[in-house]
Amino acid sequence: MPIATAQEETIAGVLGVRFTTDGRPGTAQERHLQEIQGALSEGVVFLPSHTTLPHLSWHSVATVDGPSCYSVISLWVPTEQRSQAAERLQSAGFTVS
Repeated sequence: MPIATAQEETIAGVLGVRFTTDGRPGTAQERHLQEIQGALSEGVVFLPSHTTLPHLSWHSVATVDGPSCYSVISLWVPTEQRSQAAERLQSAGFTVS
């Protein structure tokens, strides 16, 4: 079961929550996250930089001692949308902590 871990994070002065998931690019999990982001941002697809609308971020980390590369997809939402985002993540099969 995929996991989403919540952590408070402020962007451009707006208090929000970043749900870091173990979702990978090109998977069904990414599609679910895109659908959630679209619903929470009321259909806005092209987001400006430093947006305070719900948005996805992709993070990749490579290990120094080998070819391993790890990536995660996170969803940031303003605090007032935290419970809505958590419900949608759970509906998509994520365990939210």
